Amino acid sequence: MRKSLFRIEMSRGLSSRGMRLSLLVGLLIALTHIAMIVLPMLAYQDAYLQYPNKMLNPHNVFSKWMGGESYSLQSYLFFLIAPILATLPFADTFFTDRKSGYIKNIYTRVSKRRYLMSKYLAVFLCGGLAVVLPLVVNLGVTAVILPSHLPEIVTSVYTIDATAVLGDLFITQPYLYILIYLLLDFVFYGLLATVALDISFVVENRFVVLLTPFLLYLFLQALTTLIRWQQVNPMVIYHPSQGMTPHSSLPIMLGIIAGLALVTAGIYFARGLHDDTY
Repeated sequence: MRKSLFRIEMSRGLSSRGMRLSLLVGLLIALTHIAMIVLPMLAYQDAYLQYPNKMLNPHNVFSKWMGGESYSLQSYLFFLIAPILATLPFADTFFTDRKSGYIKNIYTRVSKRRYLMSKYLAVFLCGGLAVVLPLVVNLGVTAVILPSHLPEIVTSVYTIDATAVLGDLFITQPYLYILIYLLLDFVFYGLLATVALDISFVVENRFVVLLTPFLLYLFLQALTTLIRWQQVNPMVIYHPSQGMTPHSSLPIMLGIIAGLALVTAGIYFARGLHDDTY
């Protein structure tokens, strides 16, 4: 039981109705983006090939995949509801485990620490996967449809410039840039899902547990927009297109991730290890 608890928690998360619903919504947005934004570019590609113009840069995967642009409804909507996609798979199960009494049965077999760690990691991993997988699918399909030639910043097609996070890498190795950004998104949204674990100690409603990370996300977005400090707006800086200027920086992004990890894990383990209410 001790060795398999983490696998049990991951299996619960990956096979849950919440995970299926989250992936369904995420993939629906991703594929709708392909149909409405990417596929229409083929007509322009044909025109470019027939009448090549050295002053024009044909549309490519890095400017048209869902994480490469921020103007479409699908791109905006996906990154707006990303916290919901992250929490749906498994973030409310600590709350339901406590309310149903399931946690008492677990504690007769394993230590609190082992259960709490397994739950935290499972919520984090399932949340990150639910957000990143639709992005990966969208990127892969876009790469099949459009060419992958290196970005040319002088064309003004891209919102990424020399001041952007990893801007130089985007110009020379765009797929590596995207991989790093997807990892950042995985970690950020996975950690954001763990906020639900902390709120489970103080609320009595499952839907409040699920919505709290999203509401926190919206609050930070509104606050940073109001005070014009977009460099710390999570919806902007964790979008691979980095649509707003001035751009953020990698230390800021990593600092937010580190702070989120310390706060969520600190509250969760401090309360969980000393809470005798279940």
